[in-house]
Amino acid sequence: MDYSVFLTKTVRRTVAGCALIGICAGMQAQITFDGNITEPEWQSALATSAGGPGPGFGASHEINAVYAVQDAANIYLAVAGNVINGNRILVFFDTQSGGFTNGSFSRTNAPQGIDDFNGGNDFDDGFLPDYCLVIGTNAGQTNYFFDLFTLAATGSNNYLGDANTAGDGLAANPANSTTTQGFELTIPKTALGNPGANWQMMLMYTSDGGFLSNQFLTRANPGEGNYGNGVVIFDAAAPNPLSVTPVTLPATLLGFAGRYVPGEVSLAWTVASELHVDRYEILRRTADEPFQLVGAVPASQAPAYSFSDLTVSSDINRYVYQLRIVDIDGQTGYSDQVELTLTDRAVTSLVLYPNPATDQVWVTRYGPASRVRYALLDLQGREIRQWVQEDNISALSLASVAPGMYVLRAWVDGRVITQPLTVR
Repeated sequence: MDYSVFLTKTVRRTVAGCALIGICAGMQAQITFDGNITEPEWQSALATSAGGPGPGFGASHEINAVYAVQDAANIYLAVAGNVINGNRILVFFDTQSGGFTNGSFSRTNAPQGIDDFNGGNDFDDGFLPDYCLVIGTNAGQTNYFFDLFTLAATGSNNYLGDANTAGDGLAANPANSTTTQGFELTIPKTALGNPGANWQMMLMYTSDGGFLSNQFLTRANPGEGNYGNGVVIFDAAAPNPLSVTPVTLPATLLGFAGRYVPGEVSLAWTVASELHVDRYEILRRTADEPFQLVGAVPASQAPAYSFSDLTVSSDINRYVYQLRIVDIDGQTGYSDQVELTLTDRAVTSLVLYPNPATDQVWVTRYGPASRVRYALLDLQGREIRQWVQEDNISALSLASVAPGMYVLRAWVDGRVITQPLTVR
């Protein structure tokens, strides 16, 4: 049985065609990115403030609550509140060793909000931020954007996207005086220096003139005013950073997919790790129905699992599946949603992960099982390395391959298939 299971970056998406159900990788919380912080995956707020502005700021300037969860690849952050005009919400992260004791980091390439942050501001003792997330808006509050600035001697900005065009993973629905409505976003752990389980953050609200409001600093005392745009010694002030141990979902899912055969849908998934997992529940829906439970598979610490759904109907052309991973305490995590169109037929194709790659690349081949010869070619067509594999999922070693652009060629089922590959 050819299962379309492979590694890829963690994104939420669906894929139709080729009789395969789709793409899934890395456990991801089942969070609907719409700016409403209501899903149970967010758990309780890490901190809340009194809400409402201090003197000199006016209405609609608020940080009311902050939430965080994580999986193997991403940190999911939610900030309840509002931001208007040229003002900004700043979220400082201390995720690794080193960092800055105060605002002396570079302003080169800094987005608004960081560019006028007072260089004399001293952070709390023990809080050495490395990055700053900037949440801002345009003049009409019709779109909201997310910048992740690296605090360094030269500084660099990582534009994560905006709420109107970035698709799933970033969202804004700001509101006043609420702890469950505001901004939701996905931050790859690689963009935060691959933090460990524990890290710190501090939130603050800054005006377009560099004024900070104590009301909007995490753990600030309710009712306090703003600091102004002078030097702030945070150790002597109310806020204090948050020490964060985000909720970790119960398994690291490497792949979830499958294919249609007459009378059934065969599903398969692989996991890199399981932490007190009790079972995998298989959820299914059609285009116009909610998800329903169609089966469950007990966790067994196995690297691969499978399930056959024998209840599909030939009268329904499209099904969407999802895994719900349940641990022994009842905590849940969800896979990406993956789609199957029953009228499609299998074709042979290749998927490479990661790409760019370093020491090895995983190759997943869709199509009937057979013996395959792979060759790595440089851009002049010279063969650098070759492999012969029979598995549908193969790890090809790239040891000693020089960094550069290449082409991976496969001879399979009477066809020649090529995919570009970058080696770092």
